[in-house]
Amino acid sequence: SSFGISGTNAHLILEEAPKAEAGVGPDLDSAQPAPGSAAAEQQPGGETPALPAIPLPLSAKGADALREQGAHLLAHLGEHPELDPTDVAFSLATTRARLEHRATAIGENREELLEILGALSSGKPHPNLIQGRVTQGKLAFLFSGQGAQRPGMGRELYESFPVFAAALDEICAELDPLLDRSLKDLLFAEDGSDEASLLDATQFTQPALFALEVALFRQLGAWDLAPDYLLGHSIGELAAAHVAGVFDLPDACKLIAARGALMGALPEGGAMVAIEASEGEIAKVLPAGLSIAGVNGPDSVVVSGEESAALELAEAWKEKGRKTTRLRVSHAFHSELMEPMLDEFAAVARTISFNPPQIPVLSNLSGEPLTPEQATDPAYWVAQVRQPVRFADGATHLATQGVSTAIELGPDGVLCAMAQGSFAAADKEAVAVPLLRKDRAEATALLGALAAAQANGAPLDWARLLPDASRVPLPTYAFQRTRYWLEPRAGEADVVGAGLGSADHPLLGAAISLPGAADEEDGGWLLTGRLSIKTHPWLADHAVHGTVILPGTAFVEMAFKAAEQVGATGIEELTLEAPLVLPGQGAVQVQVAVGAADDRGSRSLSIHSRTEDTDDPERGWTTNAAGSLGAAAEERPPGLTEWPPADAVALEIGSFYERTAAIGLDYGPAFQGVRAAWRR
Repeated sequence: SSFGISGTNAHLILEEAPKAEAGVGPDLDSAQPAPGSAAAEQQPGGETPALPAIPLPLSAKGADALREQGAHLLAHLGEHPELDPTDVAFSLATTRARLEHRATAIGENREELLEILGALSSGKPHPNLIQGRVTQGKLAFLFSGQGAQRPGMGRELYESFPVFAAALDEICAELDPLLDRSLKDLLFAEDGSDEASLLDATQFTQPALFALEVALFRQLGAWDLAPDYLLGHSIGELAAAHVAGVFDLPDACKLIAARGALMGALPEGGAMVAIEASEGEIAKVLPAGLSIAGVNGPDSVVVSGEESAALELAEAWKEKGRKTTRLRVSHAFHSELMEPMLDEFAAVARTISFNPPQIPVLSNLSGEPLTPEQATDPAYWVAQVRQPVRFADGATHLATQGVSTAIELGPDGVLCAMAQGSFAAADKEAVAVPLLRKDRAEATALLGALAAAQANGAPLDWARLLPDASRVPLPTYAFQRTRYWLEPRAGEADVVGAGLGSADHPLLGAAISLPGAADEEDGGWLLTGRLSIKTHPWLADHAVHGTVILPGTAFVEMAFKAAEQVGATGIEELTLEAPLVLPGQGAVQVQVAVGAADDRGSRSLSIHSRTEDTDDPERGWTTNAAGSLGAAAEERPPGLTEWPPADAVALEIGSFYERTAAIGLDYGPAFQGVRAAWRR
């Protein structure tokens, strides 16, 4: 810390070291995780397999420091090829503060990690470099609905994460007898196979999504990621209710299997169409035979029901220029076509034991938290089949309750785009992250999602993911040092001692009158100055194609000062002849020459410049401007007696400086003075 001009006072406080037993001190560089710690729990005798990819988490107080952190780690790994990347990841997670600006490099091997760190240090993007800035807020889990399923979902996670695998085995053991086949065989089937095609059958789709999502929840729980809110979409709400404790696993599986089987047994037909429109717009024109099945966003509605009516409505909105998409489903869910199965489903629901939710679950019917009365009423879960899914209302509620990070538990990022639309409509800054993506390796996608959530502030402890790792030495923090000493600058010399007078002006430092002829009252004046970006840093805000140019107004200002010096009343004429370029280093000398007054009292004016170069005292001068100063000011031009002038039209200037920058005229804050403009 610094106190005034007395100097810098450095303080270092060290905790007393623990007493060494038997003369042996702690080896900090090779210390193993303490018994009972999160890291120790992840080291069950080598039974936990290593991660398929390695996350290197970094953080800093600012973006520049974060890039330098990456550069320091890159250099350190280059100097120490013997370091195990897993140990480096564990050490970053356990021995470094978690600061506001965050980045995580995710690579399968050392070479890939070095490449990603190189991208971070140079400020370049990389698909496996996740960056963000912490926002303070709550955490929500989103559970995908039908339509998100894909062949092979969960197979790679099953091979990589024992907690996920154990959870999936447990769930499938409950569901398989109810489905009369192996659910895991359907989940892990190769794309294009007969088994994979069955995954799109409703009686298997819903149990498959439930199993995947609950297993994902169990895995995140093993890493101590606990949500503040849960929000599911249709079948996803049942997964959310189960993990919130509304029904236990056997009852949940019984309800899920019955729901999918009864829906799937209905006659096929009908259609579901997503339309780019608000709920109010659709409700006004909704024909008989169609229902609003889902409100997914402020301008995203799903219509469900009789096929010809649904397609006709979609075509009408398409002609209006709205986007429409027919969903790939076998039945018209959440429409009147579901009503034949409701009584039988209600009979199953009445055999289930229900409990109040232990984690807030947002209702699909209202978007508000599910009350204990709703959660424990079988009639609610029957109505949930028929009524529209109000996902947008639920997402909006999340935003208004301070949720800043939402993680989607499902096969892809279906709900994330919907949630972001509702977050934006609520004018809330929140990030929605999908755990899995259909076009990425599952383990890498999951680690990337965790990194994105953690970068946004989710309370993830990376040490939980790193078994059998040790602490190793790492580079210290890349402090961004700022000097607060007053920088020495060229001050005003003793111009009087040099035979000059002070010009008392920011751009001109000295002035002297020149001798004239015997019949002249005076022979003119010379004003001099010295300009540089260091002494006049605000001039750097005026550049043309990246080159700092003295603005024309500065020449006018110097001409006015010259007029004031010689007693002239104004500028008659000023022509700019050559630009005055200010170099990045060094300075430019300026001279303003004013001639003797003629019979009318007019004086010639010229402004000259040359770069400062002590090696060449004979260097030449450039004439930048020339004109004349007058003895009397001209009359004000007509038509400007009121402002803005009559009949003038205001111009839009919101993007004025962006447009000038696009053509190479860069105006920094010191030169962004235009607030309004008119044309007549």
